[in-house]
Amino acid sequence: RRARSRAVRMPSEEATDELVALSSILGPDLWVDSESAGRIVIAVTPEVIDDKEVVGAIAMEVSLPSSYPSSAAPIITCSSLAQHADLFEHRSAPKGGFFA
Repeated sequence: RRARSRAVRMPSEEATDELVALSSILGPDLWVDSESAGRIVIAVTPEVIDDKEVVGAIAMEVSLPSSYPSSAAPIITCSSLAQHADLFEHRSAPKGGFFA
């Protein structure tokens, strides 16, 4: 039995340009799904000043519909960064945890 090949929808040229720009700005804090075109996850972390302000981080998952940006808005879901820890190994909790 042959495995079915899944057609990957390519984002529009405008969406592709936006993803390239985001990638250059966010670097390792942007993960682009190679199996589902138009799906990205962004690590959103607080700015910590003098190690005094420590709060949690979130993952913002963005899906670009095939008609984005001409007639459809992106679909955005926020969750704990821990759910996507394997995508952002460079983001880890400080020694002793966040609330030590």
